[in-house]
Amino acid sequence: MKSIGFIGYGQMNSMLVEGFLQTSALNPEDIIISTRTREKVNPLLERYPEIRIASCNSEVAEKADLIIIGVKPLEVAGIIKEINGIRGNEIHIISLAACVSTDLLAQTHPGKVTRILPSVCSTVGEGITLCYHHHRVDPDSAKYVEELFAAISTVKLVKEDLFEPAGDLMSCAPAFLSRIFLEFALAGSRHSTLTLNECLEMVVSTAFGTALMLQEGVEPEDLIRRVATPGGITEEGVKMLESDLPVMFDRLFETTLAKYDLVKSRVAETVRKTP
Repeated sequence: MKSIGFIGYGQMNSMLVEGFLQTSALNPEDIIISTRTREKVNPLLERYPEIRIASCNSEVAEKADLIIIGVKPLEVAGIIKEINGIRGNEIHIISLAACVSTDLLAQTHPGKVTRILPSVCSTVGEGITLCYHHHRVDPDSAKYVEELFAAISTVKLVKEDLFEPAGDLMSCAPAFLSRIFLEFALAGSRHSTLTLNECLEMVVSTAFGTALMLQEGVEPEDLIRRVATPGGITEEGVKMLESDLPVMFDRLFETTLAKYDLVKSRVAETVRKTP
């Protein structure tokens, strides 16, 4: 079993560690973590005392075969340069950071580089994880990474230039969908004597059942036709959504993609300035 290092213990890396342990994809003794906030890992250590905690990022690089970097985009370049002198190209780096391309990472790291974009849905063993391997990654190393993340989600290989729009659909989507569900429930409570919790329960349970039907192969248009009979009440609501939703979702993608471009430019500038 390879030794896996985690630099940063925020929401994503903590989710991955928990998921890998719960599915037995990793054993506690395979894991070494470096974090600036030791208090974050104390609850984990109470359950898995065999996990090693590094005193610094360099220690992770000395002991780990594969390092998952889970920090903010503007911090990635500094961390890679910090650990680069240790074991050179022996280390396989996985970056979770948005807007940091593998080509940019490969400029400062001589070894293998993979980019991963997980989803919070991995917490419940669902969702999609995006994966892209830089050309330096050999087939065996790529297979190991894909099998590791397949333990907690469905792994989808995509071209790197599709990470941003695909990220809206699978990584950002839990937030977007939660907002939609909440607003749907709030509207229900405003137009009835139902409580918000009652409305939210109806929306979430129905959304779950709808997702299962779509997963089982029911086409969206077929499901709409089964519920929205011609001239009926549901059809009127569907017509309104057909009119309003395309504009809203186009604006959503335009907004997020513009933000991605802004962060990319800041990341590139940070890489240039990092000594």
